Amino acid sequence: MAGWDLTGFDPADEGIRIAQESARKADCKIHTVVARDDEFDYGTEQWDLIVVTYVRLLNEADAERFWKALKPGGILVYENAAFEGNKLLRAFLKYHIVRFEDVEANPDWNPGQKIRIERLIAEKVVH
Repeated sequence: MAGWDLTGFDPADEGIRIAQESARKADCKIHTVVARDDEFDYGTEQWDLIVVTYVRLLNEADAERFWKALKPGGILVYENAAFEGNKLLRAFLKYHIVRFEDVEANPDWNPGQKIRIERLIAEKVVH
C-alpha cells in the first residue's frame, strides 16, 4: 500500500482500531472515519479504488453512488454473502465487469463455515 492515500470507515470503533493497527504494522498511513456505509460521503471522482466487504447486498443506487465517486478507470472490489441470484450483476451493468464469482467458500471472518459468496471486480470505463 506504499504510496496510496488510504481512507477507511466502519460503524464500530473497534473496526477503526483494527484498521489503524493494521496500517501501522504495514507502515501505511490511513485516514479513518466512524460511519455506516450509508452515511459516508464518497464525494465525486475522488477514488481510484473502492473496496466493499461483508456490508450488505449492493443495489442500483449503490452502483450509481460508486460510479459518481470513482475516477475514470477506477475499480470497485466487492465481496459478500450471496443473496439473490444475478441481482448484483444487474446493478452494475453500467460498469466493465472485470471478474465475477458466485462460489461456495469459507469467508475470512468465519473460516470454519462454508457459505455462498459473491465477488465482483468492476471498472468505471467512460466512453
